[in-house]
Amino acid sequence: MLDISKSIKALDESDIADNLLHYSYNTKHLLSLIAKGMKEDDPSFMSSFRSFEGEVFENFVYEKLLRYAESSDEIDKFLLKGYHQNKFKSHPNTLSISEKQQIVYRTKSREISEFDAMFLTKNNELYFVEMTLVKSVLKLRKRLRKKKALLEIIFPDLEIKALIILNEGATGVKQFPDYCKVWFTNEYSAKHVLDYIQNPKAKKLVPKEIINSKKNDSIASLKSLSI
Repeated sequence: MLDISKSIKALDESDIADNLLHYSYNTKHLLSLIAKGMKEDDPSFMSSFRSFEGEVFENFVYEKLLRYAESSDEIDKFLLKGYHQNKFKSHPNTLSISEKQQIVYRTKSREISEFDAMFLTKNNELYFVEMTLVKSVLKLRKRLRKKKALLEIIFPDLEIKALIILNEGATGVKQFPDYCKVWFTNEYSAKHVLDYIQNPKAKKLVPKEIINSKKNDSIASLKSLSI
């Protein structure tokens, strides 16, 4: 069973070193608002900070899933992205790694889908992962249908499922279809990451911690149909 670990639920960062602080974040707009002295309860500030916080949460969950997969009896292969894999050029009409080191599906002209994480189970299931801080999952449910349909075309021999990771208090989760597994974590805060970005000299980072597991593999290892 793919049950959430106590460590993920509690948002425990003790096993991921300083990895969160080694990622690049889109903070230009947020930092400009801070420089202007905008109050934290201003809607513009809250929107910008929430977007940044969503980026950090995605990276946090990805780091935790890497470690979860290593010890899970259910997971057979975990697909790498970000600085955990060699950077590959994005290829059209198949899954590949984008210039931003994300797992994407693109045509020759544009990206049409991005996946936060992906893994294969021993039961021939391909899970795509969505981790988000949204409180209402209505729009998320619409995206899930499109992503599942796309993956079913690309991988007709695999059973496509979704793992959804949300903060406690998210609404609408009872409307998820039965191919979705839902995990709830405690409320997430990225304030400590923003504090570091604002003052990086205050902390000396330990090197990136890379998980060397036999389960880790590249997106190119998946046998797919080009469409």
